Parts: sequence; C-alpha cells; structure tokens
Amino acid sequence: MIVFSIRPAFPQDALVAARLIALSMGPMADFLFASRVGPGGAEAVLADLFARPGNRFSHQFAEVAEVGGRAVGLLIAYSSHLMGRLAVAMGRQLAETRGVRGILRLMPRVLPLAPFREAEAGEYFINTLAVLPEFQGQGIGSRLLLRAEERAAGEGLSRCALSVEVENLRAKRLYERAGFRIVRTFEHPWLERFCGCRGFHRMVKMTM
Repeated sequence: MIVFSIRPAFPQDALVAARLIALSMGPMADFLFASRVGPGGAEAVLADLFARPGNRFSHQFAEVAEVGGRAVGLLIAYSSHLMGRLAVAMGRQLAETRGVRGILRLMPRVLPLAPFREAEAGEYFINTLAVLPEFQGQGIGSRLLLRAEERAAGEGLSRCALSVEVENLRAKRLYERAGFRIVRTFEHPWLERFCGCRGFHRMVKMTM
C-alpha cells in the first residue's frame, strides 16, 4: 500500500487543487466555470477561487493528501450552515474576476440546479473529494472521507453529505463502501443535453 500523508491546504496548492476539483465535477466544471472554449477551461477560474478565502472552493476548508511531497488528493468540506454565505461570497468573487458578462453566462446554467438541495441543516457537506487517477485505488480517497467524518465530529455534527454524478459509478461504490446511502436522485434532461451530465445522487452517512 502506498504511503501518504494529509495536511492543511495552502493557496499555493491552487493549480493541482483546480485539477482535482475539475476532476471531481466532471463535465459540470467546464459547463459552469469555463472562461474559454474547450476542455480544461474551468481550471483557471477554480484555481483563483481556491486561492481566495471564504468561498465554496477555498483552501480555507481544504486538506491535501501527499505522496512523496506531491499533492495527489483533495478534500474540501464544511458545515452546511456556511453554504449560503460561501455561495454569495463566491458570486462576488466571480463578478470581480469575470465581470458582468461572466456572471450573466453562469446564472442560466446554475438555475436548473436550484431544486437540488445538496445538504440539509446539521450536515457536514463534502464539496470535493478527488484523487489523481494514477493514485486511485490506494486508500487515499477512503482516508480523506474518514478525515471529513473526523472534522464533522469535531463540530458536533452527526451526518456527512455529498453529491455524486449518477454515472460516476466508481465514486458511488467508494461512498457506499464507506457507509453513505442515496437519499435522493436529481435528474434533469437539460443538463444531459447541454453538458452530458444526467444528474446527481445526494448521499448521506450517519457518523455518530
């Protein structure tokens, strides 16, 4: 089994973090955040958000898994009560970097997702959990999940929640092995038509 360690994230981790966030989001990353046409267009935007404080993808809420000093895995998670405030702050930050045109492009893409509630009150929300493909299957993802549960317990929360693409069977199996169960599935034909994402499972685990 590979030897790895977990440490707090820093703004300097932004480039690899952006790659990992985009990996976890799949086609939704470019659909929502790409500032240019073509695969990978979202990573510059995600790197900027990661380096900034107080948004949904900030390094403030992240931990990094390292192998031999190289960042290979990422966890971003926080209490559900922060999610509204973090989303508003992220909107402001995107407006600063992308301008009004960028926000006007983003808004109609976000609106179809509004009925999908990612987390309920009293839950600890796992926004991002990702491991570079060449390091998957080594126990890193499972350890990062456990780290999220430890953080939830530290805040007195008894449930962890996350979202996973319906067609991401590998990630779904990982979460099920860890004790997460599907509580709702959200599918939208508009999403599948325009970005190739059929929908999401909301998964929850009782941790206490």
